[in-house]
Amino acid sequence: MALRHHQIDHSSTLPLQRISTTNFDLDDMRSDVDGNLYATLNGDGKIIKLSPEGKVLQTILATGYTFANSK
Repeated sequence: MALRHHQIDHSSTLPLQRISTTNFDLDDMRSDVDGNLYATLNGDGKIIKLSPEGKVLQTILATGYTFANSK
């Protein structure tokens, strides 16, 4: 999966900053005010927290939960 990183500027343009790739099968995603990305992993029962640079900061076990597009 490719993650596209953008910086929104005051001219209302959305220039592409960079593209990074992951080896994860990501499903739903949300971000926080610090730019970290929280994503559920299909079929794994886990949520990962990624830094703005794409580094895994935390893995949260969600044992017993299934996510929307789980296999």
